[in-house]
Amino acid sequence: MADPSVFPKPRNLETSGARRPCFAVVHRTVADLRKAIPTELGLEREEVQLPGILLRVRAGACGVSDAEAQGYTLRITSDRIEAESWTRAGVRYAIETLHQLLQESVDELPICTVHDRPAFATRGVMLDVSRCRIPTMEEFGRIIDQLASLKCNHLQLYTEHTFAYSFAEHVWQGWSPITPDELRRIDEMCRCRGIELAANQNCFGHLRQWFEHEEFASLAETHGEWMFDLWPRSGPFSLCPTDPASIAFVRRLLEELTPCVRSPLINIGCDETYDIAFGRSRQECELNGRGAVYASFVAKVASQARSLGRRSMFWSDIALSHPECLPDLPKDLIALAWGYEPTSAFDGWGERLAQAGLEHWVCPGTSSWRSITGRTWERNGNIAAAVDAGLTHGATGVLVC
Repeated sequence: MADPSVFPKPRNLETSGARRPCFAVVHRTVADLRKAIPTELGLEREEVQLPGILLRVRAGACGVSDAEAQGYTLRITSDRIEAESWTRAGVRYAIETLHQLLQESVDELPICTVHDRPAFATRGVMLDVSRCRIPTMEEFGRIIDQLASLKCNHLQLYTEHTFAYSFAEHVWQGWSPITPDELRRIDEMCRCRGIELAANQNCFGHLRQWFEHEEFASLAETHGEWMFDLWPRSGPFSLCPTDPASIAFVRRLLEELTPCVRSPLINIGCDETYDIAFGRSRQECELNGRGAVYASFVAKVASQARSLGRRSMFWSDIALSHPECLPDLPKDLIALAWGYEPTSAFDGWGERLAQAGLEHWVCPGTSSWRSITGRTWERNGNIAAAVDAGLTHGATGVLVC
């Protein structure tokens, strides 16, 4: 008989090939636990006996890493089911594994022991909600359930102009934006499934939709010609980093967005700001260097987020292209090293960020954009390279984009 199927594949799964009956009470308990472990079920005691399932939280997790603390053991014997971990999160992952086993056969369970733990403390997904595909609330619920079943514990919704800011209806009108109330509901759905929803708002580049409106046009670095890496572009894209009004604008965004989610983290974006030095900041860049001007503005944005009780993450592509500016970035930033090809230099980026003393996550992509079926070979190679480099250089998280 084939081994039971569990995804992601656990580190160790031992089975005798025998099976035992599975009663309806187990199905009901698992269904309840998948909703209740982080909230209603406190697990204050070391052991909790529920109908058909024994939950056990080990004592004394001191000295255990964040990733190891999420490890679990699931034991299915002829007469009992036990889920054990250092943490409630680990117990949840044991229950998700049990749920998968229940999907294989409604009436039977394999007699087996599963030992597993994640390689990274944070395993997240970033969903782009700024490029015409904004899910409905029903679809968000389906996505969150799917992420939980895969033992993901972090979610971000990439935002440029599709959050319904009270002062910018003319910017988001017609885009079916996520409202503050909807974001709070998404945050609650995530919390109930053991997932952290982090705020996400690009606070430097990728703001063309804002600058096309007269009220915000003056904040742009340039409305002229510039080079997007190797390609000529024209029109507005990034905030002018030397204009004090830019930081005032960012503050306004963060004051409305951050109260809608409970996570202490926020992704402030700051990627691909290639237009800097092509417009109003040209003189400052010539005087102090493009990297220094970039790092100074990122630090100011992070300071605004910090004053609101949030720790900032930022896309590190521009900083890595100007490594001389890395020492100027606040040490509490989390650098997000992203690249979407199998040849992306995750190994070199991880080494450089570690040397700079910055915590970092690796952020590979799904290669599902601008395609019908996705680029499978590129996706698989990209994700594998990112994970390998992350393990080598001490990345604390993986964010699949």
